[in-house]
Amino acid sequence: MILLPAGEGAAERRMRGVDVLDEIRAAQEARGCRGRSIEQMQANEAERRAEAIEYEERCRALWGLKRRLDETAESW
Repeated sequence: MILLPAGEGAAERRMRGVDVLDEIRAAQEARGCRGRSIEQMQANEAERRAEAIEYEERCRALWGLKRRLDETAESW
């Protein structure tokens, strides 16, 4: 890695994270993009949680099936 001097005024030009986010938001609004509503975000989160629970239940069922198959194989 080669480090080069930033030059004069670099500290003044450096954007903070919040400045970058504000710039992104402003650009999106200028293009007509609107953010999701609280209701939309809550609905998406509820759907994500339901999918995670379903996935976890399927994994537990498969793990139980594997354990029973292993026990059966051992008894032969």
